[in-house]
Amino acid sequence: MMPVTYAKAAINLGDRILSWEDDQIKEAKITEEIDESLSALPASVVSLTILDPNDEFNLANTSGMWKELRVNQPVTVSEYKDGNLIDFGTFYLKEWSFDSNEAKFECQDVIGLLDSFVFLDGKIYSSIRAKDIVDEIMSAAGITGYSIDADIADIRLSGHLKIQSCRSALREVCAAVGAVAERTQEGSIRIHTPMRHITSYIKPERKIMGKTKVSHDSYVSGIKISFSAYAYDNSETKAYTGTLTKGKHRIEFSQPFAPGLTASGCSIEEEHTNYAVVNVNSETECIITGHQYKATSSSMLYQTQESSQGEKGETKNYSFSLINSTLCERIARQLLSFYGLRQKVELSYFPETERIGGWVGIQDVKGYMSATLIYEQTIDLAGGYIAQAKCRGYNKVMTEAYFMPDDIKTKENIII
Repeated sequence: MMPVTYAKAAINLGDRILSWEDDQIKEAKITEEIDESLSALPASVVSLTILDPNDEFNLANTSGMWKELRVNQPVTVSEYKDGNLIDFGTFYLKEWSFDSNEAKFECQDVIGLLDSFVFLDGKIYSSIRAKDIVDEIMSAAGITGYSIDADIADIRLSGHLKIQSCRSALREVCAAVGAVAERTQEGSIRIHTPMRHITSYIKPERKIMGKTKVSHDSYVSGIKISFSAYAYDNSETKAYTGTLTKGKHRIEFSQPFAPGLTASGCSIEEEHTNYAVVNVNSETECIITGHQYKATSSSMLYQTQESSQGEKGETKNYSFSLINSTLCERIARQLLSFYGLRQKVELSYFPETERIGGWVGIQDVKGYMSATLIYEQTIDLAGGYIAQAKCRGYNKVMTEAYFMPDDIKTKENIII
């Protein structure tokens, strides 16, 4: 029996809330991703299209509600399914448009919001706790709702964070400790190591027939990790040379510099590892001199056993800013384990408790199951509450009788 569903959405304008539901919403889709390959820090996004017969969001309407819209305004999205409310939490308005009496809104979660903030005050880190660096990044973004699991909070990191977005900086911390970051339903960010245990089962009656596709990913046999160690350079070098106009300027460096900068043609008001703030009395040439932190680059290659099918293996290359030789092997092993999940499954189904980053048992009509991680999922909130999921897992499958949460045993040659 098909579930009875309808979507609801609202935008908080500060002094009032605009809300729509059911047939006022033409399209509402939420897409979530998680990246255990440590290559990116994906954000969840919402695409919302509402019917606007009164032209409230038509830019030609000078008294329309569109004038009250602001980037990063809170947007809430929920779904009523068989009379029960499913709250997807808070997102933030990114952009909007209007066409043919339809208003379209693109929203992002709190991880996407981190792109709006620049992390200026990265420095040279030497055996600093991961949690302390995360605290710096979140403080720069003004984010207070976050947590980092205890098993990774005290891992000591070394390296350099250049000027970049707060999202990119957080990705560097996550990669160095082998963690992922995801939004919680309450709208905060949780940083944690990926887990591998099945939390739900997708049985045949919840799958859309004919919409399941199974493929095999390429064989990854090696992980090469590049990183840098930094040391104080005793010789002085120019950090900046250029003509500046009268006033205050922020000068960003291409390389990290130690405290103790000197300047001619301007006065230094602030000095930091990645930049300095200077004041110029009148247009003149300004020269800033100091001691660099010199980088020594290294790389380490880790390889797994040859494929039993005789396949030629691929090596994945990584470059991390906060990793050292001590952490390299742990991260490489974790990545090789992830790329060992070679079975890729795409399916459409009616979701229940499944969520991004969770492991599911996908069952066929004979009762056999494949253990897979949901790494990307789009839920159509206005089109019947149907999910399109992309998963990857074991290239061998198992039956429920063989499954234990921390010990997955396999049974071969079963097709989903």
